Amino acid sequence: MREFNTSGPCNPALHYTVMREALIAEGKEKVRKGRYFTLFAPRQTGKTT
Repeated sequence: MREFNTSGPCNPALHYTVMREALIAEGKEKVRKGRYFTLFAPRQTGKTT
């Protein structure tokens, strides 16, 4: 049975995982170009984890 993971690497077989490869690639490209982006989410959603 899968469970939520808040520490260490996520293993999709063991942990609930949202695959966001396209979004991560877009963020990496912005960093490579020296651009900025922000993370926005409501309080207590795990942005710092």
